[in-house]
Amino acid sequence: YTAQLIEDQQAQNLGDVLVNDPSVRNTYSRGAGRDEFNIRGFTLFNYDVSFNCLYGIPPRNASSLFGVDGVEVLRGPNALLNGMAPAGSVGGAINLVPKRATGADLNRLTAGWEGGDEIYAAADLARRFGADDAWGARLNLVSRAGEGAVEDQHSELRVLGLGVDRRGERARFLADLGWQDHRIDAPRSQVTPNGAVPEAPSADANFAQPWTYTDDEQLFGAARGEFDLTDRVTAWAAVGGRRGEEDNVLANPNAAADGTLSAYRFDNAREDTIWSGDVGLRTELTTGAVNHRLVASASQVRSKSRNAYAFSNFGGFASDLYAPVAVAPPAANFFVGGDLDDPLVTERVDNASVAFADMMSMLD
Repeated sequence: YTAQLIEDQQAQNLGDVLVNDPSVRNTYSRGAGRDEFNIRGFTLFNYDVSFNCLYGIPPRNASSLFGVDGVEVLRGPNALLNGMAPAGSVGGAINLVPKRATGADLNRLTAGWEGGDEIYAAADLARRFGADDAWGARLNLVSRAGEGAVEDQHSELRVLGLGVDRRGERARFLADLGWQDHRIDAPRSQVTPNGAVPEAPSADANFAQPWTYTDDEQLFGAARGEFDLTDRVTAWAAVGGRRGEEDNVLANPNAAADGTLSAYRFDNAREDTIWSGDVGLRTELTTGAVNHRLVASASQVRSKSRNAYAFSNFGGFASDLYAPVAVAPPAANFFVGGDLDDPLVTERVDNASVAFADMMSMLD
């Protein structure tokens, strides 16, 4: 899915683009502050989305499309192509392609308005310079805030994306740095049916409690280089990382068939540190009438996560899907794990993959 489609459809996040694909579903509602995809019946977590072919680099919960030039979707098993996904998603792969400076200078300023009083401003600037325009830089800046299409839901989004590249005769280099700060007050959450699925409410209705919120700040970057050792042999290496912090107060409801809701409060704090890398060699040769493209590659993803949580009484409180009832926030002291102000390490992931491939072509 190209940058032109993203612009034409005014897509703001990854879920807005993938709605074009009938085999891909976003299992979270728009405005929930989180994406989670289903490809042909298999779950693909947003934290298994890759950035310039590196796992673990994009923002963990939802990826803004500002600074993204394209979205690549592969349906089906892909571990041989991309390595092992950090969270084990097997249904397919989604890759974000960052924007690059093209041949012409770019100075694009955009302003917009949506829903109630949400306004945004964006800048997209690009230059190529140096001998033969070998060097390029592209900068994206975005600020968006206000109440959007969902009633009583206020959001703030700030994004910075910087991409540089160098095009040499035998060497090529790419580097990207991104920062995303996203807060949503009263995010419209998932609803779990208690048996029969209730009638869907109006698309702009918000049944979230006014004291709920999600606050997510992510800093990420990646660099990739390729070098032609000979006319037929190319070596590459890539490395990237992400540092993320989340703070959430949620109340995801269960619903009876008539729309009666029951929920309890859930607070959590999370901090992530992730490193991802990829190295390889690629060559081409011919044996008789068969052409070969041989690849040997290795990839690794390492992550460390700190988590803490707190629940209110599981007996919960009542509301209604069609006529929401605002309640005072219950105390989150019924079931507590860790310190929300200083979460401890609860998870480590270390995935490594090695792949050898021979892509053969013959008979034209």
